[in-house]
Amino acid sequence: MPSSAGLAAGSVACLLAFQMIGSRVDSKGVLREPFGLLPISALLLLGSGIALTGAWAARGRKP
Repeated sequence: MPSSAGLAAGSVACLLAFQMIGSRVDSKGVLREPFGLLPISALLLLGSGIALTGAWAARGRKP
């Protein structure tokens, strides 16, 4: 479960960084934003869900 919490925290950190950096339009009319943080955040959140599901499934097994 610590790994899923770490991945979820990384996802939140990416979203916070995206909001803090912000976006702007340069003089040529091109939008400049840290778009790469959004899919990274989604992948981290997905990985967190997978890790949490795996931990939950392993907990139910008896050796």
